[in-house]
Amino acid sequence: MSPGPDHFQTDALSILHLKLRSIRNKIEFICDSFLDFDILCFTETHLDERVLDETIKLSNKFFSLYIKDRTNHGSGEAVYIANCISHARLTCLEMYCNESIWIELKIKSEKYLLGNLYSPITPDTLF
Repeated sequence: MSPGPDHFQTDALSILHLKLRSIRNKIEFICDSFLDFDILCFTETHLDERVLDETIKLSNKFFSLYIKDRTNHGSGEAVYIANCISHARLTCLEMYCNESIWIELKIKSEKYLLGNLYSPITPDTLF
């Protein structure tokens, strides 16, 4: 669990989700456009084990980065959580959907479950 304060500072929580189609060449755009959000969720990050976490860090506001790589040619997820939010990753839930990141958030006295999921299903694979 991220230590964070025991309570969230405001009455509103802002979450952004984007399908990126590669995060590596969009870090500057993300920093310029989305750092006002409390949580950033991205799918199709196209990362692999050769990409170091330091190369995709955003700013001091975002304390925690959770990633799930696949290959640099497809999928992958990333979730950034502001350091003022108490949270813990729930990898036990990720076994039910391989392309997911699950996080328990504690805001004030309430707990919430955040899931960042990617479904690579296309119309050709439905039937």
